[in-house]
Amino acid sequence: MNEQQITQLLREEWSTIEVGPAPVEAVTASARLRRSRFATAGAVGLAAAVTLAVVLVTGGDDPRTIPPTGTDLPPRSNPVDIAWHDGQTLHLRAVDVPMDLVLDVAPVQDGGTYGAVVSRLVDDVVEVVHVDAAGEQAVIGTIVTKADVVGSPRDTVAAWVEGTGADREVVAYDTALAAEIARTPLPADRPELNAVAVDGGAVYLTDSQGSQVWVPGDGTPTAYDAGEGLLLDVAGGVRLVAARDFRTVSVGPVGAARTIPGGNGATGLSADGSFVLPGSPLGVGTMDASESPVHRTEDGEAVSLDLGLEPETAVLDAALGDGVVVYVIARDFLLPENPEDPAGYQVFSLVTCDLGSGTCDTAVADVKADPSSRSPVLLAR
Repeated sequence: MNEQQITQLLREEWSTIEVGPAPVEAVTASARLRRSRFATAGAVGLAAAVTLAVVLVTGGDDPRTIPPTGTDLPPRSNPVDIAWHDGQTLHLRAVDVPMDLVLDVAPVQDGGTYGAVVSRLVDDVVEVVHVDAAGEQAVIGTIVTKADVVGSPRDTVAAWVEGTGADREVVAYDTALAAEIARTPLPADRPELNAVAVDGGAVYLTDSQGSQVWVPGDGTPTAYDAGEGLLLDVAGGVRLVAARDFRTVSVGPVGAARTIPGGNGATGLSADGSFVLPGSPLGVGTMDASESPVHRTEDGEAVSLDLGLEPETAVLDAALGDGVVVYVIARDFLLPENPEDPAGYQVFSLVTCDLGSGTCDTAVADVKADPSSRSPVLLAR
């Protein structure tokens, strides 16, 4: 009997099955196995069996709904306003969660506090994982060709695109309901559409042909007018659009948007749409902090920040939080003794700046990371 036949049998016999408590210890053990990049074929089989058992005992008609798994973690005070990952640990506002091979981190509202949805590599599969404010984890989907997940600290909905070719779908998952709420196929002639933002429960997508918006559960994506540029973000009803050459970005409605210079770093709006990082999304690269300023969307003016950094200080990333901006400052560039060893920065600091007062402080010093990792420090955005 194959997996499809087993699933069909379970659906037919659902009403006759006595519901019991979830096998917490087995599920936790399985989750640890799945996080290991060296999991054996036997471990993979065990994980699949435990997942099937969890679906069986918890009920529900949607086999994609997977209950949280995890262990109790001691509370920690994160001095950074946003979630971040240092290569081995995901740092939320009140808890540190051991987690490796993370590719992307997106914030989500969680019980009035703060959680995250991440994509991570597990045995050549990119999983989408919801991590709530207490550190509980739930695998909620997979991504085949992209590692991007999008969310907002003001919204409980996260979104991503999964599948390949004509089978690509945009998926919306509500972390408050702990369930997938909708999915819909992407237009056959738009295979490169990718989710870029969630705002007010709506999911925004873009590609080189233009932008679309999708309200989960309300039909299919429809055209969204972002002007002549490329839609980068939507937050608090404010849109951020880059020119085709990325030299400038515009903030606000089409025909009445403010245009400001683009940069070489991270790009995005604050959750309420009040501030913008106007850099281009061409990839993380070394840059001076002055090349990644913050602008007010109301008047387009740059915010004066007292960073106190040397002019040639390397800044690898930046992201906006609630009234703050966080910079990843790179230090101690490692030159390998062996030509086969990786070269790169191995020590980092996180500097936070208050966007009201302009004062800046080193919130976290001496973050050490393997220079061979894809991106040693990831900031949620």
